[in-house]
Amino acid sequence: MKRALFLVFTFLLTWLVAMVVTAPAPWLHGRIADRLPVTLTGIEGTLWHGRARSVQWNGRPLARLEWRWRPWRLLLADLELGITLHSGAHLLEGAAGIGAGGAYLRELAGTLPAPLLGRLLKIEAPLEGEVVVDLEYLANGEEGPEIEGTLAWREAALGGKKPIPLGEILLEPDLEEGRRGLKIRDRGEGPLRLEGEITFDARGFHLDLLATPRESADRQLVTALKLAGRRERNGGYRISYDGRM
Repeated sequence: MKRALFLVFTFLLTWLVAMVVTAPAPWLHGRIADRLPVTLTGIEGTLWHGRARSVQWNGRPLARLEWRWRPWRLLLADLELGITLHSGAHLLEGAAGIGAGGAYLRELAGTLPAPLLGRLLKIEAPLEGEVVVDLEYLANGEEGPEIEGTLAWREAALGGKKPIPLGEILLEPDLEEGRRGLKIRDRGEGPLRLEGEITFDARGFHLDLLATPRESADRQLVTALKLAGRRERNGGYRISYDGRM
């Protein structure tokens, strides 16, 4: 009797999972759209394998999305999809899922155009270059994002009629206890020596950056620093910025 009940339960569970993962993705999206952190449009396929023509954050288009379900992650009590984001010639691959602690991204690797990151962070200044992503884990906790991994802004520049080159900028997690943020530094070959951090909380983020011109810095860059920051005794400029995501 117990064996028969177990077989019936297993059959019903398998049938239910099969129905969910093969259901049309637009139908599933309509039932969970208000709980997603992003907006998806132009959805095709199923939960097992599908795509969205556009991923939007706060009304800002970010990228095209493809996904494929990873059923083995159910053994860890996670509902997880392997994802690929396309933004022009840039590609970002990884996984997105929901577990006991909420929604998360993990094993993200690839590149994104810097202007896209600027739109995401609501930075008014036009950005140029590309961002190399190597994130082991990213989740939105109660006190702000939880981040493991690194970001590298290559060929960084502030855009305009005459772009201002900044070299290569690294963003790495601030591992001090009780802090949620990214430390900022340059690789040493650019016109600015950069030291600072971006900290996050439930309201948004705060940038605190000390930018010191090197001998290679041109007059246009120094003028921009004077407008953006407060001059320090060591010749650097302190730049502070608060934003919302």
